[in-house]
This record gives sequence, structure tokens and C-alpha cells, in this order.
Amino acid sequence: MKISVLLFVVLFVSQACARRKRPKACRTCPVGWTFWGNACYRIFNNPISTWDHAEASCNGYSLKQKKRRLTGHLAAITSSEENTFVLDLWRSIRGDTGLWLGYNDKKVEGTFVDGEGVAPKFTFWDSDEPNDREGEDCVGMWNTDANQDNGSWNDFPCENQYAFVCKISR
Repeated sequence: MKISVLLFVVLFVSQACARRKRPKACRTCPVGWTFWGNACYRIFNNPISTWDHAEASCNGYSLKQKKRRLTGHLAAITSSEENTFVLDLWRSIRGDTGLWLGYNDKKVEGTFVDGEGVAPKFTFWDSDEPNDREGEDCVGMWNTDANQDNGSWNDFPCENQYAFVCKISR
């Protein structure tokens, strides 16, 4: 029931934003982005990208808020509710690819941080992950029949090309 209500709200607000009726919830998100919690989100799947190029793409988006500019980053997920939101958003548009999230352990193996160097408050690793197989340093959501399409995370080689989700926190 909660997921149905959440999905309805996300779709309603997204459609209202797309129709430019601009209810309060989407007034501060760029057109084409979706407001949830206290942030704006957008999934990019054409073209797909490496983790570094995805982060650089996200950094190219920003919002001005009260004399300061808020810069986009790959989404650093902070709760199970946010993970479910991102999964539902991705399900609505995705193809057969992974989805880059905003964490990596490039500097210190096994110590995952976001684009600003902050460790995650929440994780949702798939079983036996992270495992650093083949030098995997970047985090993505990987959904297969094996994990029941549940939005769990995996570490991947950063050079892999996947869709990605950007987040501008307000």
C-alpha cells in the first residue's frame, strides 16, 4: 500500500511538473527532474556512461537557492525509502543496464564514500557484496531475477557503462 501511494504521488507530481502546472513540490527542481524528500532527481539512460563521466554530468546541473548554488552529484542514497524511490523511478524508464549510484572506494579499498567524501549512512548490498572482484570500486544498483529486482547494490568496475541517477540536495 505504501509503495502504491508513493508511486502515485511521484507520478502525479512528475506529470504536473511536466505539464508545467508546477505545484509547490516541483517549483525548485529543473524541468524533467522529480522532487522527492528534500532533493531533485533525474535518471539518465541515453547515453549510458562510466562512473566518472556520470558524476561529471551530474556536477553540470545545479540550483540556485538563497544566494548559493547547489551542485548535482550521483545520488548518494541515505535511507531504504530513498532506495525504493530511486528503484521505482528507474523501473519506470530503464533498459537492461545497471544504474550508477554516488559511492566509490577508489581512495581506500573497502571504504565507500560519496562525491564529497562522506561515508554512507545507509547501504543495501546484494549478497556477497561488495567483493572488489576485478577491481570494482564504484557502486551501482543491479537488478536481476537472482535478486528479485529488489534494488540491491553491487560494486562494479568504474569503467563499465550504465545509466545513472543524479541528485541535487536542497
